Amino acid sequence: MFIWRAAVVLGLVAGQAAARTTPLSVPVGTAPVVDGTMSDAEWAGSLKIERHGQTVWLRADAERVYIGIRGAGPAITTVCIDEPERVRVLHASAALGEVSYDRKDGALKLRGPVEYARQPAGDAEGASAAREAHFAAHGWTGSVVGVGAPGVTELAISREALGLSEGKEQSFPLALSLLSMAGGKGAGKFTLPDGLSDATVDRRMQAGMFLESAAFTPESWAVLTIGE
Repeated sequence: MFIWRAAVVLGLVAGQAAARTTPLSVPVGTAPVVDGTMSDAEWAGSLKIERHGQTVWLRADAERVYIGIRGAGPAITTVCIDEPERVRVLHASAALGEVSYDRKDGALKLRGPVEYARQPAGDAEGASAAREAHFAAHGWTGSVVGVGAPGVTELAISREALGLSEGKEQSFPLALSLLSMAGGKGAGKFTLPDGLSDATVDRRMQAGMFLESAAFTPESWAVLTIGE
């Protein structure tokens, strides 16, 4: 599933000690509704980061980590979760999809083709049911382009999928880059941390053109801390 002019890429790693930056505190609170129609009131009290015309909110509850993204137009979202034997790449564009990169001979090698699950546009109840079914099957879900408000993406990832325990204070690295479909000054410059240069920001990866091998460097990523 390709959208060529823009992408949003998030990389998450769990279960590794990679503290290279001052930890960012992710508040624990009431879960937002993951439907692609976010409001400031719904995400009030979240960690909020604004740069280059992009805004990202981060929030957690006892079971899930939530990510809200708002930009000038539609975007692709990719989340990378690091596990001992592989990196899971979670992709949301006009559909949700996932691939894995297995650790082999000191490299990360692509395993299998991406599989996509669509959500019915114009059918809020059907789209909600599709998101919940995807979460039950894969441990994560999100809104997609064409469902919800333009320029908005919302994601929910289970703590279990991130290798985190429920209800305990824990830290994990995160890499984030945003490329707006709207273009303009500053488009594509938002990264967390600044200057991120691994596979997370490779435009082919962002567009769903998954490489046969990829170089992720979670030790260079930002660190998030989630409280009890």
